[in-house]
Amino acid sequence: MMMKKNFFCMMTMLLVAMMSVSVMSCGGDSDDGPGVSGQELKNQAIGTWMCIQSTDEAQGNTYNGLMVGKQVTIYDNGTYTSTASSFGYTGTYSISGNTITAKSNQGATFVISVSIRGNNMTWQGTASNGVTFNYVFMKESDDTPSTLNITKEMIAGDFSWQLEEYTVQRGSGGSMLYKGATVHFSTDGSCTGFHSMENAYRINNGRIETYYQRTNEPMFVYTLLSQSGETVRVQMDGTLDDDLQAILTLKKVEDKTPETQTTTDESWSSKEAVQAVFSACYQYLSEFEDAQQKLEKQRLSGNAINSQNTNIKNAWEAAYQSINVANMFIERSSNVQNFGGTLTSDEIKRMQSELRAVRAFVYYNIAILWGDVPLIEVPNITDWAIPHHKQAEVFNFAYTEISQVLTDLADYNDVNDRLHMRKDAGTMLKAELEMTLGNQTTALSLINKIDKQLYVDNKQSIWLVSKTDNATGSVSTIPVYTADHLSLYSLEASGDKNQALNSWKNTSVGYGYWAALKRMQQAQTVTGCADYELLMPFPYNYIATNPSAIQNPGY
Repeated sequence: MMMKKNFFCMMTMLLVAMMSVSVMSCGGDSDDGPGVSGQELKNQAIGTWMCIQSTDEAQGNTYNGLMVGKQVTIYDNGTYTSTASSFGYTGTYSISGNTITAKSNQGATFVISVSIRGNNMTWQGTASNGVTFNYVFMKESDDTPSTLNITKEMIAGDFSWQLEEYTVQRGSGGSMLYKGATVHFSTDGSCTGFHSMENAYRINNGRIETYYQRTNEPMFVYTLLSQSGETVRVQMDGTLDDDLQAILTLKKVEDKTPETQTTTDESWSSKEAVQAVFSACYQYLSEFEDAQQKLEKQRLSGNAINSQNTNIKNAWEAAYQSINVANMFIERSSNVQNFGGTLTSDEIKRMQSELRAVRAFVYYNIAILWGDVPLIEVPNITDWAIPHHKQAEVFNFAYTEISQVLTDLADYNDVNDRLHMRKDAGTMLKAELEMTLGNQTTALSLINKIDKQLYVDNKQSIWLVSKTDNATGSVSTIPVYTADHLSLYSLEASGDKNQALNSWKNTSVGYGYWAALKRMQQAQTVTGCADYELLMPFPYNYIATNPSAIQNPGY
């Protein structure tokens, strides 16, 4: 979704720093010991390392733990890979004396002093953006996977690569990885990837980097592990999903259409491909809603929240990933004339309307959380140097969107419809926006249009989002709009503030309480929060890497 993205430029530089190592001492018991040769340093550094402790200093602020859990693999051939998305996943390094200078594929350079003791390595240094850092890493493996160089002649032409087998080693492949899925690389630098936004590629350090044409940072990196005849085995690392790593077995297959066919047509040639994009938007939405409700629970409990808060980071990133996928679906599906005979124009229109409503929901909620935020209506993954729009503009955009698509949303027919933005859910969103804009009477009229008995009698939710646990594969649901919300919103829209507040306090629903308190101007009274805490802090990485972003006051 992550949509990318890129929110992790800071982590990129930090991880690149791990590659750009300037050695103080290596292997001895004392940091005052003699230096080692470049080759000795290289021999000891080769392998895979995991960060277990980190401290960063930027603009007078100290941040702990940003790099913890990040992994870097240093290869003998002067290249490296990492699990930091903004780092670009690939880079080169050179050694001169006791100094290793690294350069990421994005051009950033780093100088770091290193001390290696057994399986621990410590880095101290400065990144090219002025950030100073101190990291401790633990060696996970002395071995590095054997890799082969990929060339354009090898992978591009009038053929595609079909996914035969895959193993997700970390993170989730979402719905884009499935047996029979294909990826195509054209000789002109365009491609059709597993993810719908992969439509261009380049080869860096013998690895494929795919990206969206409007951006310049990689979405996925493919490393060739082995080749046998017309079958290749590759490692796929994702930058939209910082945790994704998968081993893929791909087989060369003949294209059914000429290479001159546009990537847009190819991307939408099957119902599975279209549905994969559609589902990805909901997957990111579930991650956003999970983080949002956890974040608001922290605020309601009076706990302090800062820019390094995990839920702050997760909510912000998932929100814009969901928005990006929705933007891409809306833009690209509008330009496609032939859906491979699998979907009708009416079906596509319904799906577009549904994702426009989802996008409106996300924009409304991030404006509630952060105030002024970037308002992006076209696919965008990594260009975050975008001025913020005023909160009122974002509310108005969300209101206009839901108003335009509400009649096109499908009606509620069975329990499975609760997992999609149906007309009643869209009506609830519009009612929220009406109350936010001060139109309580109109909001009440909208709420009264919903058949309450349909949900109250059966104690069913109006709208749920489905969330998959990447670690266990288990699926759970997160309620958004429930039967309780009908009565809660009715009380608020009727002007019965005291009764509404009492009902919220005695109700266990997770979504909407924080926004309701803000609408009724009761947030400080109920939670004891300060005025500045009515808005959340922007994530540290976003502020540190976006010159147009200004942290909300008080943080």
